[in-house]
Amino acid sequence: MSDRKIILGIETEYGFIYESRNKEVTSQNIVKNPFIARFGDSDICQKFSFYHQSSGASEWLSNGGRLYYEGSVLPEFNTPECLLVKDLVSYDKAGDKFLFELFQSTKNEGEKVYILKDNRGISIKTEPAFQKIDEDANGCHENYGFYADQLDFDLFFKDTSDAGGSLLSFLVTRQILAGAGFLYCDNYSIKNTPRKNKFFFSISQRSDFIGSLFEQSSNVGIGRPIITKKDEPLAELKDFHRLHLSCGDSNLSEFSTYLKIGTTRLVIRMILEHFIKNYPKLDDPVGDFHRISNDIEYQNKCKVDWPLLLNGSGNVTALEIQNYYCELALDFLAKNGGSKEEWEIAKNWRQTLDLLKTDPDSLNDRLDYRIKLSLFESYLKKYKSSWDKVLTTMVKTKGPKGEILEVPILERLKNIDLSYHDISPRGIYNQLVSKGKIKRILTDDEIDSALFTPPKNTRAYMRGKSLNKFSSEIENCNWQYIYIKDKDKEDSKLKIDLDDLLSGTEDDSAYLISKANNIYELYDLIKIYRNKPQ
Repeated sequence: MSDRKIILGIETEYGFIYESRNKEVTSQNIVKNPFIARFGDSDICQKFSFYHQSSGASEWLSNGGRLYYEGSVLPEFNTPECLLVKDLVSYDKAGDKFLFELFQSTKNEGEKVYILKDNRGISIKTEPAFQKIDEDANGCHENYGFYADQLDFDLFFKDTSDAGGSLLSFLVTRQILAGAGFLYCDNYSIKNTPRKNKFFFSISQRSDFIGSLFEQSSNVGIGRPIITKKDEPLAELKDFHRLHLSCGDSNLSEFSTYLKIGTTRLVIRMILEHFIKNYPKLDDPVGDFHRISNDIEYQNKCKVDWPLLLNGSGNVTALEIQNYYCELALDFLAKNGGSKEEWEIAKNWRQTLDLLKTDPDSLNDRLDYRIKLSLFESYLKKYKSSWDKVLTTMVKTKGPKGEILEVPILERLKNIDLSYHDISPRGIYNQLVSKGKIKRILTDDEIDSALFTPPKNTRAYMRGKSLNKFSSEIENCNWQYIYIKDKDKEDSKLKIDLDDLLSGTEDDSAYLISKANNIYELYDLIKIYRNKPQ
């Protein structure tokens, strides 16, 4: 089995709704005012054990992760670097909990805060519900770091190469494992996909924003790429590459995130080890992305060139394409070896695909979009309604002054859609978890531990532990360096180097950090240790 590791990370942007003491409701762009200024409060920093940068751009956490403000507007949580998929899922969920508790602690009396982990923009409607729009989109960006000598990185950005072509086919169809689900309504001005019906359910929230195969930036409006074309390793450039994917949905379900990241890591490993050859090459990846998302029956067929088909081409479903990659991964692990976690991911992948084909309702406890669809259908059944009656079936709801109003059941479905993504305990997903109705891969204790403890096997360990012990002596911090305050008030540029993603781990740093009384001693000990003959 190859010992060349793939380093994992997730960046999640959150939607934000704020209600002032005067009952004025706004969204998104108020994050910088009034909350960012409050994060520098010493009590807040101590409670959540993070390092507040005076610039107000980032908060670095003792778990090695970062709270960042995308465009000074959206709150974004970046997980620390992880090697294990389960670890990454725990830090992703810890990010949800951190954001909720941080904003609850910093809001003033009478203010209300709603933080939403979804991928659609939000506008405010007076009553009876918040309403989603699509002029904006919150991103969930996945990062896969690997050694630079394993593959020509540019091949990932060519659909004619085995690397780029096979990854595209996998990512386009992956949404049937990890979509977040979305209620489409006729007031959305989606440009990419023609609609036959005014109201229906989509598998992926992100799909309608996808408009290209490869782009230099993921922030390109309605034409967002499937694969972001950039190489920003946030590490030593000659040693590492970082593949940056922005086509996936933000997930509440631990199992969905586990499958999304775990299966993608397996496919990237197969690409890096040149194992994928005769793959199904999609004729229209962008169009297929949209069509698959709009097909909850999994019957839509993608036109492919595929040597394994009788005539070398034909039409196949997303399930068939995912089956190919899953079987290939099982064969790859059998021939090349795999970790216990890789085998577990492959087996869960296999089981999920089998159930999608034979009994998709059995996945209503673990895949986000299936959980959400089951909520919609249960609600429609409760009121003896259906998708073609969402405007004519009337239900009662409370108005702005507590009065009882009658509104189309569609308005209640919109509320369910949005409330599912509320990361507070009142959010629908979290309520289902508390009632034991969701299949989990983590315990609450594992998530709580991830709030304050960094991963042991990446450079995040050195960053997190140093911030926790020596924060008052740190001048600044980023992914690659910890900058040290000059105790002599001179123009010193001392910094601890974190350029190697796999150094600064517990094995090579725990003793040094425990022995150092201050960060200057740690700096000296690291110099001695790294210059010591091995």
